[in-house]
Amino acid sequence: MKQDFVKLSKHCSILPYGDNDRPNIGIISGSETSIIVDGGNSESHFGLLPSAVISNAEYLFLTHNHWDHVCGSSFFSSGKLVSSVVTAEKIGRMNDMVWDADGIESAYQVNRIPEFTRNNMLCELKLNDFRPFEFRVPDITCDTEAVFDLGNLTCRYIPIMSCHCDGQMGVYVEQDKVFFIGDILWPDMDRKQDEWFYDLEKFRMMSEQILSVDADVYVESHADPIPRNMLELWLRKMQSIMEGVKYANKSAHEAESLLPQELKQSNLGYEELLYGACDRVV
Repeated sequence: MKQDFVKLSKHCSILPYGDNDRPNIGIISGSETSIIVDGGNSESHFGLLPSAVISNAEYLFLTHNHWDHVCGSSFFSSGKLVSSVVTAEKIGRMNDMVWDADGIESAYQVNRIPEFTRNNMLCELKLNDFRPFEFRVPDITCDTEAVFDLGNLTCRYIPIMSCHCDGQMGVYVEQDKVFFIGDILWPDMDRKQDEWFYDLEKFRMMSEQILSVDADVYVESHADPIPRNMLELWLRKMQSIMEGVKYANKSAHEAESLLPQELKQSNLGYEELLYGACDRVV
């Protein structure tokens, strides 16, 4: 599970996504302080960040509330944890039980988490010597865009429409034109995998919003950084597939087969996980 840092621009780097649903963790460094984007899914995941990076960070920004983005942030003790209001409320509700192996299994049995999440949580639990997952409630919350000055570097913390869950936020680094967008490209997954779905209108609004930001590189949490032109093609592809399902009674794979070749080739690497959700588009 070795992971090496990837430098994206003058001020932005990532610890790349990995096994057990580990997402990209962003590091944004200004001349005076730095920001971490998402805390990873466990103590061992967050611990892959060098101590100098952690101690220099004034803030850790959460993109949303899901376990793989927030569990590691419990071990960020040197600064403030920041999220949307909705994310903070959801994290607070996670502390109503003990998230050990038995708790994770119980949460799955009552459909609180899907099988996909249960399996990854249990794998990560073993790597952390079976210590229960912890959920730290954010110190700072916001519902509207907030601007942070890191010292000759401006970061905008932006609410983003998403099918995936409510309360998602993105982090835009203006000088570098890098936009950390979390999991907004994914469907609603807070249910069994055969019930994941997309909301077409939300997807359209999300696409328009993120492309209105003057970014050259988009950092999605579970894929390699995406150049703007590739993301534009991918969003067109996914929207066309959903429209084919919703308005032409096609399956997602049938709708994809009718697309131009340039759209078919615009892949992030996890499309097969998403096509079932496209088949259930609303």
